[in-house]
Amino acid sequence: MLRLVADGRAEFIDLNTGAVANTEALDVAIRSARRVEPESSLYAVVDTANRLGLYRASYPISFVGERRQIASQLDSEFADSWTPLGTFTDFDVYYQDYQLTVASIHGRELTLREFPDTEYGFPFASPVVRNIELERGYDRVVIGSQSAWLYLISYSGAVAMMDLRSSRSPAVIYSGTLTTPDEHLVAVEPLLGRFSLLSADSAGLISQWFPARTDSGRELVKVRSFQNPSPVSRLVPELRRKGFVAHGSDGQLNLYYTTSHRLLATASTHSGAPLFAAIAPRADLLVTLPDQQTLTTHEISNEHPEISFSALWSKIWYEGYQE
Repeated sequence: MLRLVADGRAEFIDLNTGAVANTEALDVAIRSARRVEPESSLYAVVDTANRLGLYRASYPISFVGERRQIASQLDSEFADSWTPLGTFTDFDVYYQDYQLTVASIHGRELTLREFPDTEYGFPFASPVVRNIELERGYDRVVIGSQSAWLYLISYSGAVAMMDLRSSRSPAVIYSGTLTTPDEHLVAVEPLLGRFSLLSADSAGLISQWFPARTDSGRELVKVRSFQNPSPVSRLVPELRRKGFVAHGSDGQLNLYYTTSHRLLATASTHSGAPLFAAIAPRADLLVTLPDQQTLTTHEISNEHPEISFSALWSKIWYEGYQE
């Protein structure tokens, strides 16, 4: 497991022992870091000077005699290039087909940076920068599937969907809300593919939303919902499937699957909200960080979560379909 520490250390942790197997220095103090979509091993790192750099984790295999050894390393992906983001409260990064898209938000100001012809091993090209003044402020920005649109989300519940492929300028094509007037958002995350959004409100209601065409035009539609037993402190989506873990404020973990609309398993952590949580790429392990000194793992056996009586005999609304 890779852990990026605020002082600039990259720690590779052996989950069998909990020991740090390898440490590398990025030579910068880290403000924020996240995985770059839709990559599985590419990470966006923002330093305390608000500069963005991209790093790739790799695990080369070698053999000593007949014994296999797995090493770990973290390398700058674009020739140690860093690009300034300016002041921001949230950011997102998407890289596909040599096109790097970076979105950052600060209050009512959205900044889009598009880096064309971005190839591994070469410095960043000069970006096309667009500054957009929004009608209201937002807290989160999420780039959608294939950088075709982005979601703007406020913890008050407001949401907007912006078309990034407009021939003129990115434009808001939908505005709405993800909560009732009496509730507010406590967590929001994209599902695999970034077509759907998962939202959790202050009453513990978890909802899946995705865009669909209606009689009123293109809207963000609530497809299904789950009532968590307690308010949610964190949503952790699976990397390769449509499942997710909801971490309750009471320390309970609940494993859900969206397509089959099922609560699959529950477990207690005997602690409150974790500082961090992640699911392994094979969805067979959940890692939580209750505090800076403690790492907790939960094994998951969940081979066919998409199977249920409702999935077999009832109508299922899939992403990308109008009904």
